[in-house]
Amino acid sequence: MAAKVKHLREEHAKADHREEGASIAEPRSEQAKLQEQMQRLARQAARMEKFLGEHEPKRGKRGKELQSNVTDNDSAKMQTAHGVLQGYNGQALVDSTHQVIVHAEAFGNGQE
Repeated sequence: MAAKVKHLREEHAKADHREEGASIAEPRSEQAKLQEQMQRLARQAARMEKFLGEHEPKRGKRGKELQSNVTDNDSAKMQTAHGVLQGYNGQALVDSTHQVIVHAEAFGNGQE
């Protein structure tokens, strides 16, 4: 993302130079869109850098590093009949005689 922001800044600088020499400038809306895109990408890059600085890599059962979710790092990618979903695997222990849930827990892993 940082490379994309750098590229957009270079494009913005080139557009500024073209605007100085031309009497009819590029529409302001295009420049505003580029500026907004640069700001959005810079915010996302800063958010990811902060996240990576605060969290250790998640490791799977085989020691391989797993992908993390910046919004909810405890959740996991799980294969379902509807495709891959980001979420939790919930399990409940039920007393069928009294129809009461005795214990429930949500796991951020695929199959439990």
